[in-house]
Amino acid sequence: MSKGWLTNIVLLLFIGGAGAGLWWMDRQESSEKAQEEASRVLSTLKADEISLLSFQDEEGDEISMEKSDAGWKINQPRSYITDQDAVAETLRIVTKSYQRHVTDTPADLSIFGMEKPVAKLVLTGKEKQQTFILGSSSPTSGNRYLRLDAEGPVVLVPKAVADSMMRKVDAFRQKKIITGLTAKDITRLVRTSTRSPESDMVISGNSTEGWQLTGPITDKVGANRFTSWIDQLLLGRGSGFSESLTDTPHWTLEVTWKSGENEQKQTLKFWNPDQKQLLVQRPGEADSLELYSYMLKDLDKEPLTLLDHRPFALSSSITGLKLTAGDQTHEASFVDKWPDPSWNTLADLLKEEGWNTRLTAPVTDPLVVLTATVDGNQVEIPVTKESNTFILALPNRPVHISLTRIQSEQFQDILQNLLPEQFKPKQEALEQPQSDIPSPE
Repeated sequence: MSKGWLTNIVLLLFIGGAGAGLWWMDRQESSEKAQEEASRVLSTLKADEISLLSFQDEEGDEISMEKSDAGWKINQPRSYITDQDAVAETLRIVTKSYQRHVTDTPADLSIFGMEKPVAKLVLTGKEKQQTFILGSSSPTSGNRYLRLDAEGPVVLVPKAVADSMMRKVDAFRQKKIITGLTAKDITRLVRTSTRSPESDMVISGNSTEGWQLTGPITDKVGANRFTSWIDQLLLGRGSGFSESLTDTPHWTLEVTWKSGENEQKQTLKFWNPDQKQLLVQRPGEADSLELYSYMLKDLDKEPLTLLDHRPFALSSSITGLKLTAGDQTHEASFVDKWPDPSWNTLADLLKEEGWNTRLTAPVTDPLVVLTATVDGNQVEIPVTKESNTFILALPNRPVHISLTRIQSEQFQDILQNLLPEQFKPKQEALEQPQSDIPSPE
């Protein structure tokens, strides 16, 4: 027995030692490979030290950018809002490695396609400037020749590195409508429309206290609805650029937001010239950003769809409920729990988002009156019904809330359970009393 255990221990030690040896060899190989790759890095410049960047393509068109405390800014061929991520992607060239050294002293630049380079990239750091000159593709692979400085060596680089140098100015322009903004930062938004002035709206407030619609009607805005709308519209991306129109814009959007301790404001102009294409002109730019056509429905958002669709806030405390239909009333109070599950369902339903909102109309003959004690205050809500949809006429709000199909089915079940005399199930209501006359045999 002891001999068998000894054999097992020896085998385990052998296997462990072999595994450790393999691990060490793999680690050593990885380290040597990393060192070898680092020796082929294209530049000793550090990306965060670069403050000037310029491109020149084979047609002679030039792009130049400068870095400030606010980030990178295109200043040639003209000033444009700049995509910081696109610039950062190009700057990664200083961390890339070439695949193969070709020559230190090229006798004939035309062999490498560098008499008229495909592109030239100049990076300027604190104490050093480096130039990358891109030539033609290697005849035996998809890699390209690259010269490191005007008098430097020629190397071969992968296609991905070459592609990062073959970019036009539009590739570096910001295609988001507004940058440096989240929906929660917005303090005021004004939308005007020359096509449908009745849909003009003004929203003001903040993410802490909530937003309020103050035109065309005054009512509270649903926080999730507002932030979702802003995320889809203002934080969306365009597809390209085209000349701006000189006609009166179809929509104007004035956005004010907090940025740190400061307040910023931008006015955006939108056109929909052919009922399909959507264009926006941003402040400081002469041309327009082309937007995807699906964004049109967000721009033309109906104000009522942004309102809070909840009868009461999720944080509200409902401690009493009463249903009145005709001369029949049923009520309950919450003491540790509701006396019937139907009351619990009703209390939950009053904190859920309804299907839609509609402008108020006088309610002269409600189907039922729902009275709720919310945060210590009694609120009386007339309830009507259209087809299979229940509608809550909330007091002190300019809109009524229509329940969803599922909510309406739940409300119907609640009425049938709590007010059975008034709201009998259809099947039960249609049942006839049993006849005393015996059926024929």
